[in-house]
Amino acid sequence: MVGLWPDIVSPGDGYRLSRFQLSKQETPMTDYTRIARKITTTLFVNQSLVSAGFIATSTVSAIIGAGLSGNPALAGVPAAVQQLGAAFAALLVSANMERTGRRKGLALGLVVGALGAGLAARAVIGGSFALFLGGLALMGVALASMQLGRFAAAEVHPTQSRGRAISYVFIGGAIGSVLGPQLVGPSSRWAHQAGLNELAGPYLVALVIYALAALVITIWLRPDPRDIGAKITEMDAETPSKQGQHARSLRYCATREHSYPFLLW
Repeated sequence: MVGLWPDIVSPGDGYRLSRFQLSKQETPMTDYTRIARKITTTLFVNQSLVSAGFIATSTVSAIIGAGLSGNPALAGVPAAVQQLGAAFAALLVSANMERTGRRKGLALGLVVGALGAGLAARAVIGGSFALFLGGLALMGVALASMQLGRFAAAEVHPTQSRGRAISYVFIGGAIGSVLGPQLVGPSSRWAHQAGLNELAGPYLVALVIYALAALVITIWLRPDPRDIGAKITEMDAETPSKQGQHARSLRYCATREHSYPFLLW
């Protein structure tokens, strides 16, 4: 998986280190570029997976909302609940990530989202609108984790490469947005063949996808970006005050080539 990602930190950036102090023991790291690339690739894959699951379920949420509530005017409530869940969860997930590390915080958020997807599928099968909304609120935790994971890619890079790293991870979300709707038809057919409500299919698939994303984070998001970021902060002497830089305008940022993926998203 490491070899799939282009160099985000160039060899000339001066971040090839002999050793890092990570957690309670030192781990030899002779190639910092390789480590940053591995972490960014892992977050890219995670972004693609979670985005695909989110888009797949969002495609049918309005139909389910109108059907379960019996009122077409409430068709937009499920999407609103999920976004509110993500907004409030972002505070909790970010606090947990700061306390336990990025890997554990992101993985926990994805596991909660997987449980929420299972709860939403159960609600669709059982015909409970309230339970469906509860499941979507928990799925919002996974959405918050996905969005916060983008910035974990930034902290493992030196200052001049952080915007580019975030843009690359954003591309993963765009790929997931394309793949997500393609999952609706097959998952609905599988659910129907299993004797379940076909609209529960996308949520069952989302459960599997979120669980897989949590597994990806747990296995491959190593070393923890928080520990790498702490070392980069110590090493990176480039600050706006020292370099005589000033806050850059939105127009300036929009004209930089590495910001294009971000703007497209």
